[in-house]
Amino acid sequence: MTPDATSKRIIVNVGNSRTTWAVFNGDELVKSWSNPTTQSRSQAPDIASDLDEGLDGESIENQVVYICSVVPSASLALIEALHEHGFDPREIRLDMQKGITKLYPTFGTDRLANCYAAFKIYGSECDNLLVLDFGTATTISAVNSEGEFLGGMITLGFQDTLTTIGKRLEQLPVIDYDGNGERVFDNVSPLSNSTRDSIFAGALYSQLGTVEKWTNKCKQELQGKTIVVATGGLSRYIGQHLEQGTIDAFDKELTLKGVNFIAQELEAEAVPADLS
Repeated sequence: MTPDATSKRIIVNVGNSRTTWAVFNGDELVKSWSNPTTQSRSQAPDIASDLDEGLDGESIENQVVYICSVVPSASLALIEALHEHGFDPREIRLDMQKGITKLYPTFGTDRLANCYAAFKIYGSECDNLLVLDFGTATTISAVNSEGEFLGGMITLGFQDTLTTIGKRLEQLPVIDYDGNGERVFDNVSPLSNSTRDSIFAGALYSQLGTVEKWTNKCKQELQGKTIVVATGGLSRYIGQHLEQGTIDAFDKELTLKGVNFIAQELEAEAVPADLS
């Protein structure tokens, strides 16, 4: 089935920790939900009912599903299950788009989607963009106003830093914090008086120092006006502790929007030119 400009669009982002589904109508995000990535295949039988509201009764037969994945084993299982339930899954690859250029072969498609969305939304307002993603990994990616990838960095994410300390060091507890529910760590002191608070403060200030250093060093390398955009589940929490002015814009749905923009590009190329 060739998608048309008026149909709803289903987007899936398979991340290391969570898989997020979304329904778009043009540029508008209509509905989204997520589950642990370990449940990716088992989600497929329930997709039809979950999509009813977002698709407003449109048939799911051969409905295209655009998939961005950094977990090949999970996406392969998901694609197989989607085929079994009548969907037309299409996994995004680096070479399927023209918006962001000069990417290296192993560049993650989630980072591609982030860069693509930031470029489409903010590219006309600056000379360069820095995209920070606070996910399982914390990453920074730089692109210029021409859509050229300029480089970036990757390190362990905040939540996994917390859990890794407890798993590797026998006398220290494992702290699992995803930013949801009660904010028990809103007032974080660099001079903590308990093991639990010391671990949390150490992980948080490590992230803050890293991100502030990253953005400062990148801006020194870049020429002209630079906008810093943050995304990821913990971007708001970590962002509120960063030095003022470090981040210019927050967009938790940046990856989904980027996949949607790539899907729009693919659909536009699939429509035959009017030769009349």
